[in-house]
Parts: sequence; C-alpha cells; structure tokens
Amino acid sequence: MKENTLIPHIEGLRGIAIILVFLFHLNSAVWGHGYLGVDMFLVLMGFLMLRPWKNSLDEQSAYRASWDYFLRRVRRIVPPMLVVILLTVLLGILLIYANDEYTTCQNGAAAAVMGANIFLENALADYFAPDSAFMPLLHLWYLSVVLQISLLYAVGRCITHHLSHKTAVLIAILAGVLSFSLAYREQIVELFQWMGCPLWQEGLKAPSYYATFPRIWEVLAGGVVFYLPELKHRRTLASILCLAGLVLILIPALCDMIPGMACVAKLPTTLLCVMGTVLVIRYGSFSPLNALLTNKPITWLGGISFSIYLVHMPIIVLWRLWVLGHVGVADEIGIGMLSLVMGWLFWKYVESRRMRWWLILLFWGCTLLLCLRGIQKEGFTQWMTLQERHLTAKPKYEKWHLCQDVDLCSTLPKSLTPTRHFFMLSGQKKEVTAQFLETPLLAFGNPDIPPSILLIGDSHAAAFYAGFDTVFRETPYSGVYLSTYVKPFHVEGDKKEGEDEKALLQWIRQNKKIRHVIISQHWMQRFNAADARELPAQLRAFLQELVDLHVQVTLIASTPIFEHVAHYKKIYSVRGMKLPGIVTTCTPEDYLKQTASSLPILKQMADEGLCHLVEPLKILAPGEAFHSIQGDQLLMCDRDHMNVIFSQMMTRRLLPQLLSILEAESPTPQPIHQ
Repeated sequence: MKENTLIPHIEGLRGIAIILVFLFHLNSAVWGHGYLGVDMFLVLMGFLMLRPWKNSLDEQSAYRASWDYFLRRVRRIVPPMLVVILLTVLLGILLIYANDEYTTCQNGAAAAVMGANIFLENALADYFAPDSAFMPLLHLWYLSVVLQISLLYAVGRCITHHLSHKTAVLIAILAGVLSFSLAYREQIVELFQWMGCPLWQEGLKAPSYYATFPRIWEVLAGGVVFYLPELKHRRTLASILCLAGLVLILIPALCDMIPGMACVAKLPTTLLCVMGTVLVIRYGSFSPLNALLTNKPITWLGGISFSIYLVHMPIIVLWRLWVLGHVGVADEIGIGMLSLVMGWLFWKYVESRRMRWWLILLFWGCTLLLCLRGIQKEGFTQWMTLQERHLTAKPKYEKWHLCQDVDLCSTLPKSLTPTRHFFMLSGQKKEVTAQFLETPLLAFGNPDIPPSILLIGDSHAAAFYAGFDTVFRETPYSGVYLSTYVKPFHVEGDKKEGEDEKALLQWIRQNKKIRHVIISQHWMQRFNAADARELPAQLRAFLQELVDLHVQVTLIASTPIFEHVAHYKKIYSVRGMKLPGIVTTCTPEDYLKQTASSLPILKQMADEGLCHLVEPLKILAPGEAFHSIQGDQLLMCDRDHMNVIFSQMMTRRLLPQLLSILEAESPTPQPIHQ
C-alpha cells in the first residue's frame, strides 16, 4: 500500500469523529454513544502510526525514526494543550467554583506530565468525586493516552527491530487480544458462563474508561487495514464494504436515537464502530462514497479537529456555568458556533505554529507552576473560597459534642470505624480528628436525658446531625450519631460481608437503652441500580433483627436533588447578583423521577412492618415545588447534601412526625418474608 493511497478521506473520518465527541460532551443524554468518536480517533491513530512501521521495519534507522515520531507527537500535541490549560485555569479563577477550580488545576498538572487519564481514573472513582459536567479539562485524558501510546510505540519499535516481521506481528496480535480481554473481561466471563464454561470471577470488575492498555486493541485495529485486500479493481465490492463500514459507525453512534437501542451494551457498539472505521479507511478511496468523505465541510472539520477537540470542552463548561446549568437548544447552538469559530482561530494561530523546544519547555514550566500553585491550600483557589464566604458561605456546625456515655463508648466495636462524613459539619478537621477517632460517637439532643436514639447512615445522616442536635434539645429525647458504613446499605459481595452488621447488632443488644434507630441514606444511589429493583434479602434480614430486638427503625427518604447548586456562589459573585436572582426548584414530578426505584422499596419495607418511613418532601412542600434558595440563603452544600441551615429547618418541620413515631409502641416482631 502506498503511503498516500488512503489519505484523502482520513480527514472526513476525523470530521465525523469530532462531531460525535462534541455532541456527546454537549448533551450526553441525547447523544449517549457519541464517545465512539474517541474510538474512531484511536483506530485512525493506529493506522497512521503503524503505516511507516510496516513500510520501513527493516531499515537501520528504526531507532531514530521511532523517537522522531514520539518527539513529533509531543511537539504537535503539547504546546496547544498547554495553551488551553493556561487559559482555562486563568478563566476558571473568575468562573469556576473554587472546589472545581482546585480539581481543574490538578487535572491540568496531570495533563502536563502525560497523566491526565491516571488522575481521572482515581479522582472520579471517589464517592465525593467532582461533577464531570463541570470539569473543563476532562477531555485531556485522551491526549495523555495518545502520548503514552506513542511512547510505547517508540519503545516497541526499537525492541521489535531485531525481530522478524512475523514475530513482530504475532506480538502485536497477542497484545491486542490481551488488551481486548482486559477491556471487556466482565462480558467475556458472562459469555463463557452462558456457554456452560464457568470462569473464576472473584474481584472481577470493569477497567477504568480512562485506562491506557485496554485501548491498545483499538490502536492495533488500525494496523489490520494493511492486511485487507485492496479491491482496487473491484469497485462495486469496495463500495459495498465502504457503505457497510459507514453503517457500522453511524448505527452504534446514533443508537440512542433509535427506539429500543438506547441501552445497547458498550462491547457490541465499540466493536462495530472499530470494524466500520477499519473498512472505511481501507475501501473509502476505491468507492464512489469517497465523495461523501472528501466534501469540503467534513474535511475542513477534520483538518481542525484537534483544535476543536482542545477548545470545545472548556467552552461547554464555561457556558454551562454562565447560564447556571440551564442549557437550552439556543445555548447548544451557540456553543456549537463558538466552538467552530474558536477551533478555527486556535488552529490558525496556535496549532499550525511550531514552537521551538526551549519555548515549549518554558511554557510547560509556567503551566505546571500555575497549576501547582492552584493546588496548594494557600493558592488562589483558597483565596477565592474566602472571597465567596462573605456572600453565602457554606454553614458549618461548631456545636457538635462527643458522647459522654461510658457504656456506649466503651462497648462500641473497633470494627465500626468512623468515616469522613462527619467533617461536612465542621471546618475544624485537624483539631477534631484525634478526638473523633478516639470516640466516634457524637451526642445530640437533650444533654440531661440518657441517649435512646441511634442515628446511622452515610453523608446524608451526617447532614442531619446539626438539625437533630439543635431541635431535639427541646424534647425529652437524646441520641448518638455513629458515622460508619453499614453494609446492607452500601457494599455487597466483599470478603467481610455481614461482619459490621453483626457487630452493630451485638452492640445494640449490649446497650438496651438504644430503643430507636434512624437511618438516613442516599437511597437513590443504593437502589436505583438495575440489579437492585427488589428489597435486598440482606437488608430485610438486618431490619428484622432490629425488630426482633424490639428496636424501632425509622427510615428517612431521600432529600431532593438540585443540579449545579454548588456553582451558584461563584457566578453570583462575578456578576454582582444577589441570590434571589434565580431560584432552583424540585417539583413533585422531578422528585418522583429521582426516586423512581428507591421510594417504592422504602414503602415496601414500611408496609411489611419492618420500619417507619418519613418522607421529607411531603412535609416540606406538599404538592408544590421545593426551592433550594430561601431569601438570600442557599439550603444545599451541593446537589444533594443539606447544609446546616437546611438541616435545622428540615428537622424542625419533621419533628411532629418523628415524635409521634418515637412515642409509639415498639414494633411486634414478625417473620421474615421469603
């Protein structure tokens, strides 16, 4: 195959790929499979990268050619990327919420050292991970993957230079099979099980979307092009295969628009898209369909696709922030037009220029220093946080107090270790840590009354603590808050499954003064998963044990979710607006959609007599929309956690129902439903 044989329509494929990626980042709810554009880019990269390897594998200049290729990639990718990082971080000081600006600086620093994908692999796996919709440098993970693969290519070419062509191809095939197996190991195990060949699957989980090695097979798929027949003189067959390739690309990419195909698994869609890209690369130049791929608009997009890729994500995020997340069709059109204009300008004045190496190093050092400065506590992100506090600071609860009940504290199992949820309540993390780890029980309510209530749960229970402590001081009740994970509501399938529940139940048996257990959870996350449509047997058994101990159990349904609340403070301060300038709401219809799977399960548990159920929204705003801003005060720390003011307000509203439950007789033990 000649070097210039297939080039004319490569730009067209790039144009299709960048359109898909842009649509996915713009509105993933509608274009949910637009991420396949990245897979197309990787196949194209593999074709262009492996072409000179195939043509000059036996040349003595292989070493030099390999490193020249890597340095060319660095020189082309890194300078424009550094410009985007610098501009985004500087604009972010004004427009991005301080916590997200901190993450942006981390992301930028990681991208500057070719590790953005590794950073995101860890950062987005956390329960308290930042919202990816407001990460303007999220897309740089792909460039880190490209640079890592380019480095592997250079090393691999040097190693395989001394091997025969067949041996090199065999190694590539084995690497591709291993990469594919790693990328889709869950689906492969399920396939073998379906075929009657069970495989070991303990601890099996899908690899991160941002991992590099599971992407190698897509790059190597680009090399398959060289082993397909050209069909140069069989244009009809070439046209059929090219058309089939376009169909294999577009149907998976647009399957969200096709009725009944929105939930198609990732494996078949990715595999079909990769196969389609290979076919179009190979047969596009020999087919009359070549005209579709080489028309001026699509090739123009392909030519500036790298610049569009670099600038489109910051534009989308900053636009979302400016309109406070309320992005309509007109906004999407505006984002698209601005991305095209900025992409062309960036291509003309940044990408098409070639920086000298000394200037690249200087630019790289400045970018890294700026990002590292933003990461430091005394950096500008901390300064911006302090500036925001004068407008509407996140309220902290400073009146917390440790439990003084010797029996409860001395008998608490050490396995029930505290979590960091408590630190939502107080800014005194360093001062509190030592005491709290010593006695991970916080007291709430009337200090003159022995504790009879146990409040447990995740960070949503921590958010209730301030309200419980304030409001229950006026009642003849007191209790303790235990900040710990309880696995019926969290993790299932681990090696220590059930141990924490047994320890907790044994502790309650020892301390008969605990007569009421109140659980506040992020029920939506726990039960909205596809594999949790019914009440888990483990959870039912746990609640039944409490009922058998004549302990009352009260579950508090999820609080409403408000999108983008955490970003309002920065925008208000930049625009000089007051908080009532915009009101965010959660209507009853919105709430029912949010709790579509979780609320029926909670009601089922209450109907079975296992617990009482408290539904906050019915009391806070019966039949009406609930507002996340009242007066000049935000009521949320973030999208789904109450701040102290809201916690106190909600507990006061719920108090009559809570008191009626606490004053009722203990439940009668009932048999476990099978």
